[in-house]
Amino acid sequence: MVYDCQVVADRTKLLATVIATPEILKSKILLDQPPKIVSVVTSESNNAPPANVEFASYGTNRVVLTVDAPRAGFLVMSNLNANSWKAKMDGSPVPVLNANYDYRAVSLPTGQHQVEFYYQPASFTVGTVLNLFGLLILLGLWLFMRFIPVRTSAGSVRGD
Repeated sequence: MVYDCQVVADRTKLLATVIATPEILKSKILLDQPPKIVSVVTSESNNAPPANVEFASYGTNRVVLTVDAPRAGFLVMSNLNANSWKAKMDGSPVPVLNANYDYRAVSLPTGQHQVEFYYQPASFTVGTVLNLFGLLILLGLWLFMRFIPVRTSAGSVRGD
């Protein structure tokens, strides 16, 4: 968990900051847009115990973590972020932040939470819908050919 952030809207400047001052990443994350939930860093919160983060499961397309956060902050995954990564906190969707140029993070409030990162590319959803549509067309054609009598040129009904 990280408890402070700095917003650098220009991605070129953000990358330059990561390269020029990597030590900054020990105390804060760099974001390319402001988070919806902003953690407040105070001298009191700096003395709070560290967060406890445990992996409940870790797969190529899904990661589930249990987090006990003594204060609000950012959970950062040091895996590459892609637009197709989504997240849920306690079962509800939360925005995935682009942290430190190319990692993914979520903003967490104080308390115990289950965080799930899952990979859900739009191409998979579109492909699934198109496949189901194709199967419905095939089923309709099969039903049409199976149960609708078709007359041949000789006048007889096919299927008799």
